Amino acid sequence: MPNVKPGWRTGSVLAILLLLAVATSDLVIGGFWLSHPMLTAIVSSLAVIALSVAVIDVVLSRRSERRWRLLAQRALIDLGEAAYATWSTLTKGLGLSPMSGMSPQQVCVALTSQETGPAVRKHVEEALLDRSIQEKLSGRISGRLAYGEQILGRWAVALTESETYAEIFDQHVELYDRVDGVLRFLHEGHQQGDPRGRRGRRPRKYRSPGGEADDEWFVDNLLTTIIIGARLEHASWELALRLAPQAWWGQRTAGIAAASRHEAPRNGGGRK
Repeated sequence: MPNVKPGWRTGSVLAILLLLAVATSDLVIGGFWLSHPMLTAIVSSLAVIALSVAVIDVVLSRRSERRWRLLAQRALIDLGEAAYATWSTLTKGLGLSPMSGMSPQQVCVALTSQETGPAVRKHVEEALLDRSIQEKLSGRISGRLAYGEQILGRWAVALTESETYAEIFDQHVELYDRVDGVLRFLHEGHQQGDPRGRRGRRPRKYRSPGGEADDEWFVDNLLTTIIIGARLEHASWELALRLAPQAWWGQRTAGIAAASRHEAPRNGGGRK
């Protein structure tokens, strides 16, 4: 369900506090309100109006989002599948193909647990020493980045209009910012950041595991991008299926197609 907009949330709280203050003050300075009926009416009316508008805004927002929940589901599925394509492309490009068949949760565990994380990192560091792997990875990432930016552009207006979906959309934006950082490093060899500090610097290549700070950052960003992509795939699908569960689709399909299951009545005597 949608969150209350920050402005109306603040207004609602202030209106409630004002109502409480007025009600409490009646016990302390009741005579003041009796002797100033016009002021009393204005203060109480303003408080009620502010609270009413906030409540109405929430109701209308919820009703509006229910109407376009299928649009939101379509957007979230597209974003979730794009996130999967992104993190799986990275794992395949780094020689971690078995991971592409894992669930997002399993991938995160494999990269972050003390039992498997260090071994995966060592494999990635060694794989990056192969220039051919760097070149193939660069080509694959370019395609994923272009597609990811296309998906973001397609659904930006629809999802950022609602606080319910704006947060997860922002996380998808972060994912492709990181992908862009990975790609830029493969081309330039420097960390993602303010481009003004890199102007005039000669491009460099990833050199060795645990080498320069930039190289260490590159491996960190690669692994972080995979983890974020896997988490976003899972989170996007979870939210999408809450909007319109598979059971709802099945019931709607069965209801619409029900008439086709029954034969049309036949004339008993047929033609004569």
